[in-house]
Amino acid sequence: MDCTKRRAQTAAFALKIASTLFVAGNVACVKLASIEAPIGQIVASRGLFALPILLLYAGITTGFMSALRVAKIGPHVARAFVGCGALICFFISIKVLPLPIAVTLSFFAPVILSTTAFSVSRWQSACLVLVAALIGLAGVWLVLGAMDTDATMPTLVGVAVGLAGAWLTAIAILKIRALTKIDTSSAIAFYFSLACFIVGLASWPFGWQEWSGSLLLLLALSGVFSAIGHIALNEALARSEASALAPFDYLVLGWAVVAEVLILQRTPTVAEWAGLVLIVAAALIAGLVPTHKGMSLPSGRT
Repeated sequence: MDCTKRRAQTAAFALKIASTLFVAGNVACVKLASIEAPIGQIVASRGLFALPILLLYAGITTGFMSALRVAKIGPHVARAFVGCGALICFFISIKVLPLPIAVTLSFFAPVILSTTAFSVSRWQSACLVLVAALIGLAGVWLVLGAMDTDATMPTLVGVAVGLAGAWLTAIAILKIRALTKIDTSSAIAFYFSLACFIVGLASWPFGWQEWSGSLLLLLALSGVFSAIGHIALNEALARSEASALAPFDYLVLGWAVVAEVLILQRTPTVAEWAGLVLIVAAALIAGLVPTHKGMSLPSGRT
């Protein structure tokens, strides 16, 4: 590897690590904001405060129109609202569950995606999918067993919603893959954030908290962090292959644990750690499953 490629690879790794840090910052802000604000208000804020940054980035790199001009609006609408569903589920699980567990459940997306991506004619792929699913379910079982028995119902709801969000994320990933063939990543991110604002705004008649003080700061930072995280990831992918960056996805879990300990004063139990490790292992195994085009599955979220 020559010096130029090495510098590009190093920059890509740094950008990817920064992306995971901003994602974790977004997650921490959502957790704290959810103490006061309803999920709909958080989703709307995430979209609202991300839009100006995404437009600015598009204007600097490819022009403002690259974020607005699309080949077909229909696929963007479908992707955006599926993504919103995944985001709402993710935010609910963040509100109900400890941060590391909510984040780890999102890693089920590649496990779910692998069931639709592998070639059924290859028994090796079928075995990998089966092993990944069994290991992941064992991890969920350990996490559930380790949770507080006095909060069984909220925990079950949080886990179920988190897994539903992973399923929707898997669908969103497929839609994003199709969209990247005809439109820019700026357009995909812009319309997703716009959809978040519209969907979240629909919950306004049901009651929002006043946008002031620390709550306003948390809501604004959620959108800002998510937008910067997207930009950092986009720039990392421009400098390196996705497969080389995929292992860094799991840094989000590490940052989530740090946030849980420092901000919320809670440390995962041994059983929870074991469950988290199994779920991450399932996602890594699912990433080995070849798709119809011979590409590896992603290990991270949308």
